[in-house]
Amino acid sequence: MQDNKSRIIRILSAAVAIVLVFGLFTARLIRWQLVKGDEFLAQSRDSSSNYTILQAARGEVLDSSGGAMITNKTVYNIVFDASKLRRADYNDTIYKLLLLMEECGEEWIDRLPIRRLPSGSYAFKENSEAEIDYMKSASMLHLNDYATAEDCVKTMLSDDYYDISGYPAPYDFMIASVRYNMHRSAFSVRYPYTFAEDISIEAVTVINENRPNLPGVSVTVGTVREYPASSLAPHIIGYIGALNAEEYSELLENGEIASSDNYTGYSYNDKIGKSGIELYLEDELRGKNGKKTIVYSPQGEFITMDDETIDPVSGHTVYLTLDSNLQEVTNLSLARNVEAAQQNGKELYQKKLEEGKPNEHQGEDCTAGAVVVLDAKTFGVKAMSTYPTYDLVRSLSDEDYFNSLLAEESNTPLVNRATMGTYTPGSIFKPAIALAGLQEGSITTTTEFHCTGLYNNPDFVDYHPTCMGIHDDTNVTTALQKSCNVFFYELGYRIGIRTMNVYCSLLGLGTTTGIEIGEREGILAGPDEYNLYHSGESWTDGLTVMAAIGQSDNSFTPLQLAAYCATIANDGIRLNTHIIEKITDYSRENVLYTTPRTTLASIGVEQRYINTVKAAMALVCEEGGTASRFKNYGVKIAAKTGTATTNEETHSDNATFIAFAPYEDPEIAVAIVLEYGAKATYVQNIAEDIFDAYFYHKTAEDLFPDGAQLQTAG
Repeated sequence: MQDNKSRIIRILSAAVAIVLVFGLFTARLIRWQLVKGDEFLAQSRDSSSNYTILQAARGEVLDSSGGAMITNKTVYNIVFDASKLRRADYNDTIYKLLLLMEECGEEWIDRLPIRRLPSGSYAFKENSEAEIDYMKSASMLHLNDYATAEDCVKTMLSDDYYDISGYPAPYDFMIASVRYNMHRSAFSVRYPYTFAEDISIEAVTVINENRPNLPGVSVTVGTVREYPASSLAPHIIGYIGALNAEEYSELLENGEIASSDNYTGYSYNDKIGKSGIELYLEDELRGKNGKKTIVYSPQGEFITMDDETIDPVSGHTVYLTLDSNLQEVTNLSLARNVEAAQQNGKELYQKKLEEGKPNEHQGEDCTAGAVVVLDAKTFGVKAMSTYPTYDLVRSLSDEDYFNSLLAEESNTPLVNRATMGTYTPGSIFKPAIALAGLQEGSITTTTEFHCTGLYNNPDFVDYHPTCMGIHDDTNVTTALQKSCNVFFYELGYRIGIRTMNVYCSLLGLGTTTGIEIGEREGILAGPDEYNLYHSGESWTDGLTVMAAIGQSDNSFTPLQLAAYCATIANDGIRLNTHIIEKITDYSRENVLYTTPRTTLASIGVEQRYINTVKAAMALVCEEGGTASRFKNYGVKIAAKTGTATTNEETHSDNATFIAFAPYEDPEIAVAIVLEYGAKATYVQNIAEDIFDAYFYHKTAEDLFPDGAQLQTAG
């Protein structure tokens, strides 16, 4: 009886325990499916899903009238899809694809910093130090710093790495290069790998015909950058290129590399701005990548979740202030006049040699120059030209051509002289000193200094710098018109270097202009700068009088000289110089940003004195002035000419010129520098071509009927 009772208790206890367990399971199931169902479904989806990046189209760049400067061209690309390409098939698939590419005469993307020599040996590519270091590092091949290119290739071919064997040379090396590119690009379902860009329609046909033998390989539609006017403004628009190791590291440090938490970030196979507008407006142009979510089915198949796709957002469209016709005319005129100055200089120099005067340089060494044209009311860049120049598209596709540009150490065609070259201004500096002297009361509009051709100052016993003429009693107006050095020696001496430089700085000399692309600051001569550049030497009053005529250490960019001229034209108000007119969305319908007119400085000179200097600059272009060729030009022009001593023993003088027009209501300001140009003729030729293009809408074909083809370096 007792046993039966105990047995019943045990059964009931077990039953209760079972009920409790099932009740617990039921409650947990209700919680999972009803209460927390959505949350756990999302977690489940996350654990069995991935996404692939959808690339955003890069924004385009246009000139002020909407003409194309940089556009996107629709192309066919060969892309690897990790969801359909097994790791075991990598090498065979790549080998077959390489043979087909060779058959079609197509190129593929090669970023391995190693090249195969004709002898069959290997060498590191030049200028790839950072990539080579990364390749050897623990992140890639785990090799010592002293490992050779041969060591790197051997490691990549080995069983422990890419396991590339049984393929004939050089295809084994080529397979290794592709594998390296895939590795560096984090090839995965998330990041498809672009094997080749912009292939021909014939190659598309061949690839599609062989698709059954090429698992995971597909032809997709993409875009590549096009530069319709590749020689028009290469230094301004710049270019894009593949990320290098330094850029990748910097982006990684800044948290801008793509990850599971940042699908809009950069991946290693992305392109990035390298120079010019492409670099400086990278954030505006790049756009924002999207993503397409893919879920794994229980059978391991990929299911696209269209409802969870985030579309990419195209980059913004950038409008420049450039006038393409004016830019083309300026380019051609600059090139032709550099060549003309050089040819004329050679003839004159030869005559001087025959006369026994070997060091009287005449412009025979003129090989370069720069021009800037600004809108005098807004300070927008209407033209910016540098010579020698180059063909942007060719430099991106022809390695030998690009290397030849790098080898041009003296002429440096890759350098934008308009913003990065600095030049002694010579007499075009004198209007600044006139403004300072008038405002400070060092002179009045009627003050006269006597010019005998030599500067005689009792404080300078043995120092008598010369003038280019004998001007007798001269006031500030005549001194500017005829460019009298003696007048400005004395004026500079009276003002003093410190006060003089206050006004010069306000006029924008020796300071950056605010332009959106890179520029140098230049040098405004003075005691501090002199100590910096002439160790152990002290500033003297003799240097002050030389600085007053635009010599000494004064050295400015053509862009600064144009902004300085525009500031005078704009009645002493200096605005931010800019080359971006506005930014719109990709459709060009909605304006997102317009560059504001920002006042950087007011020179603090009374209007009557500004008017005096402007009137004197107008007289420069009249009979008796140093630019009298413009006296009968249809538009009234105000200008200042200059010749700047460089090194009399080895080089000709620089020829410089600033101007604004029309005099009554200035619309444009111009600055021109010919390195070692010697003669005013050639800078004034360029100015006249610019005025013809701007005021009379003449084209390159109109002005240069013998042929309007710009010759580029290389």
